[in-house]
Amino acid sequence: MTDTQSMPVEAGAEATTKGEKKPADSKNRRNRLDRILDNFDPETLTKPAEVEAPDEAKHSAAIQALKKKIDASEEKIKAIDTEISGLKGVREKQNEATKAMSAELRAFRQQVREKQANKDSLSEQLGVLSEKKKQSAERLRAQRKQFKTTDAAAIDAEIASIQRQLETSTLDLKTEKEKVYEIKKLTTQKDSIKELDAAHAALKAQEEQHEAMYKKYKAAKEEVQALRVTERDMVAKLDAAKAGAVDCDESAAAVGNANSKIEELMGEKAKLIESNKEARSEMKGLSTNLKIRFAEYREYQRAMAAYKDKLDIADLHKRREEQKQRYAKMKEERKERDKKRSEDRKQNEARMIAVANGCQLFVGGLGLRASEADLRKTFEALGNVTHAMVVRDNDTDLSKGFAFLVMETTAMAQDAIKQMNRKEVRDLCPPHGVLSVKMAEKSRQQKEWERANPSKCPHKDKKDKMDDKPEKQESKDKAEEGDTEGKEEVEEEDKGEEGKALEKREGKKKGKKWEASRDEWKAQEQAEEAEA
Repeated sequence: MTDTQSMPVEAGAEATTKGEKKPADSKNRRNRLDRILDNFDPETLTKPAEVEAPDEAKHSAAIQALKKKIDASEEKIKAIDTEISGLKGVREKQNEATKAMSAELRAFRQQVREKQANKDSLSEQLGVLSEKKKQSAERLRAQRKQFKTTDAAAIDAEIASIQRQLETSTLDLKTEKEKVYEIKKLTTQKDSIKELDAAHAALKAQEEQHEAMYKKYKAAKEEVQALRVTERDMVAKLDAAKAGAVDCDESAAAVGNANSKIEELMGEKAKLIESNKEARSEMKGLSTNLKIRFAEYREYQRAMAAYKDKLDIADLHKRREEQKQRYAKMKEERKERDKKRSEDRKQNEARMIAVANGCQLFVGGLGLRASEADLRKTFEALGNVTHAMVVRDNDTDLSKGFAFLVMETTAMAQDAIKQMNRKEVRDLCPPHGVLSVKMAEKSRQQKEWERANPSKCPHKDKKDKMDDKPEKQESKDKAEEGDTEGKEEVEEEDKGEEGKALEKREGKKKGKKWEASRDEWKAQEQAEEAEA
């Protein structure tokens, strides 16, 4: 791949280098999702660090700038080579005319190098002697600090004085020992002073040697300096001779020393070549860096694709869990609904049986907080209560102000009406309110249930059956006469107050008529069960 060629972006990546999205194949994506392992924790899932797409235009501009720089350097090198080839001819002419002077200059320079080497050797020896002299002087100073005096005659006089004291005076043994020890110490000091004198003499010898060496070094240095002056004179003469050798050629004469000029051009050429090497190395670095950025960008695209796949899997798992929870909640709600319907059916059937086998009363004037237990407690003192139902509001579950009560016999019901009608009962009535107790007519639904279930109501009064026929005949006659208003009133009477309350409690729409036969009623009940 050349420096300016673009790097290919991996197929199947999310986007091209220009950021254009490619259409995803849903089947391939689903297969890729199936291949990803599910053993990762969605909580620890982190988004990959964003990597910018490589800028190929910027890279190409940098490469072109470096190429232009290299081309300019190559042109300069060609011009230098052309100039050098011309100078070589001039140098050959100059060398032919000054061959003897050049040989003499080379020999003289060899002599200068030898003298310079001798001077360097003397300089090195002088440095060594200087170091030795310095160390000897430091040791001598340190030794002198250890003694109070360095005069040997004074030490001898002190030793003689101590000896006279030992010979003439009467000293105790301890003092004599101290004097003897002092004599030994002075004797040792005297010997050390002799060594110190020897060291001092050696130091003087080193100083004299150093001085002599310094003089030699100074002479060698002056000689080298004089030779350098002579060398410069010889070089000036040689240059003049070379210029005179090409006086006939004006261009060659203007050059001067061709050899020096060639060396200068060669140095310039070497710098240009080094600059081209650096430019080519920079081009290679840019191309390598571009490859690395493309590789990082492809890796980032793969990482983002995997990250999004994992997000999709996590989202899928979340949706499945939510779906399971919704299904479990729906299942639980369905169970609760079925249970409530079953209880409602049982309660409804129990109420139907109680009404069929007893006598139903309408109890009005109830308070908002009246309950079935209070109703039973109040009327059980007057007879057996087989069923009690307070009609309540569906939203607030408060009493609507009336209820239905089933006594075991008609006599008990008549007695309850006589004793409780227009009576104020604190547990049932609102403040200053009275009960309204009267016989309640059977609803049409109750009558149809009794006809459908004769075995469950063995104590049913035959008089009810006899009373049904005139009422139905009268309703039919009114309907045939077209009296719509009378028909609605008769149907409302058939339902009775209990039927109206039951329809309101079950949420039926106002004004809906129940005209189903026994088969239709059963079919409706089965449909509701199937729907649940």
